[in-house]
Amino acid sequence: MQNEDTEKILIAINEFSIKVEERFERMDDRFDGIDRRLDGIDHRLDRIENTISEIRHELSEIDRRLEMLENRTREDSNALAEVAVDLRNRLSIAERNIKELQIRLDQQKVAA
Repeated sequence: MQNEDTEKILIAINEFSIKVEERFERMDDRFDGIDRRLDGIDHRLDRIENTISEIRHELSEIDRRLEMLENRTREDSNALAEVAVDLRNRLSIAERNIKELQIRLDQQKVAA
């Protein structure tokens, strides 16, 4: 009888061991699935970080180009202002010359 009891106990231990092993295998499968999902998430986060880095680079380039454009606009505005002042001065000189010529012409008419 003791052999039968021992054999039953050994069978029960063996069945329990098999069930525990099956559960561990299912747990391993679940963890493997979680690992694959986490790897996918890591990959997507890496792509997002790369995209953000590219966007930052593009924004920096846009900022640099805007700065250059602002400087050029400022320089062009200054140049245009100088041209306008020069044209006004030249116009004033031309008007004075016309007045002087008109005065001379009038004087010549009176003298004649």
